[in-house]
Amino acid sequence: MFREYIEPVFLSMKLKLTIILTLLLCGTSSVIGQVIEPPEWEITFSKIPSKIGEKVTIHFEAEIPDGWYMYSSDFDPEVGPLITEFSFHEDDQYELLDEIQLSGAKAKI
Repeated sequence: MFREYIEPVFLSMKLKLTIILTLLLCGTSSVIGQVIEPPEWEITFSKIPSKIGEKVTIHFEAEIPDGWYMYSSDFDPEVGPLITEFSFHEDDQYELLDEIQLSGAKAKI
């Protein structure tokens, strides 16, 4: 007789416990997940200040965290990973004279 009253309460508590544990696990997995932080960039110019008509080289250098990889802009984007891209807004104050040139690239296979 008491069993009829206890089992539904027990199942209900078991269901509640399952739901609570599932929510806790889902919530903590998003906290534990990998934090994606972009690399630190340093940008330097060959001439500051520059005069109208002078050629100025812009040097981009990235500090990439250990265990992370940055894929070169000359890497084939059809192969898979996202490549590093540079975009410049059009402006009358400057003219792009050349493409991005790579230096110090390391191959990791």
